Amino acid sequence: MKSRTLLSAWALLSCASLAHGSPVSLGHGPIPQEQDSENSDLPKEDQLEGMNRVFFGFNQLLDGLFLKPLAQIYDLVVADPVKDRVSDFMDNLGEPVVFVNALLQGKGEEAGRTFGRFTINSTLGVGGLFNAAYEVAGLTRHYEDFGQTLAVWGVDSGPYLVVPFLGPSSFRDLIGTAVDMAMDPVNYLFRSNHHNELPWIRTGVDAVRKRRDVLAVTDSLEKNSPDLYNSYRVLYGQTRLFQIKDGNVVYKDTPVLSED
Repeated sequence: MKSRTLLSAWALLSCASLAHGSPVSLGHGPIPQEQDSENSDLPKEDQLEGMNRVFFGFNQLLDGLFLKPLAQIYDLVVADPVKDRVSDFMDNLGEPVVFVNALLQGKGEEAGRTFGRFTINSTLGVGGLFNAAYEVAGLTRHYEDFGQTLAVWGVDSGPYLVVPFLGPSSFRDLIGTAVDMAMDPVNYLFRSNHHNELPWIRTGVDAVRKRRDVLAVTDSLEKNSPDLYNSYRVLYGQTRLFQIKDGNVVYKDTPVLSED
C-alpha cells in the first residue's frame, strides 16, 4: 500500500488524499454530500469556503500546468518495474516518520513492524529499492503522520483549509505536516552531508510518482463531479477519518472507505 509522506505540491496532497497513496477506494459506497460536523476527527464545516475556493483554483492551475504533465510523461516513458522501485524507495524513506508517530500514538506493535520494515528494506531490500519486508516477512506498510497523532491526542481538527501548493488540509493537519517535515531524520541526514538539494529532489520525485498513481481517479472526478472543489473536500475528510480510525470506519451507515 502506497502512503503519502512528504507533502510538497497541490496534487501530492490532494491526490494523496484520494488514492495513494492513500487507502481510499472509490466505488465502495456513495460519497456523502456533508460530513459529520460533530466528529472532531473531521474538518469542521467549510467556514473559509470563499478563500479556499480561490486557493483551490490556484492549485488546480499549477497542477494542470506542471505536475499533471510531468506525471503523464513519467507514466509513459518509465517502465513499470522502475516505477515500482521508485515507489518502494520513496516509501522506505518515509518509514522513520511513521515509526515516530506510531510510538507517539501508543501503537507499539505497529511501531515495531515499521522499524522491522525499515531495517529489512534498507538492508535486504538494497536501500529500500525492494519491498523485502513484505516479500520475506509479510510486513505490510502502515501510515501514520503527526496530524493523526494530534487527533489521537484529542486535538480538534478545526476548519477545512486549502493551502496554496499543499492542497486540502485542516488547521490541525497543517501543523502536523510542518512537524513531520521538521522531524524527518532523512532530510537532516541529507543536509548534514551538505546535500541540501536532495530534500527538494526527494519532494519533487515523490510528488510526481504519487500524482501518476491517481491520474485515472482525478480524471474521472474532473469529468463527472458537478462541484470538483466539494468532491475533493469530502474525500479529504473521508480519507483522514479512515487513517485516524485505522480503517475502522462506517460512514452514514455505509462503508465508503476500504484498504486495497
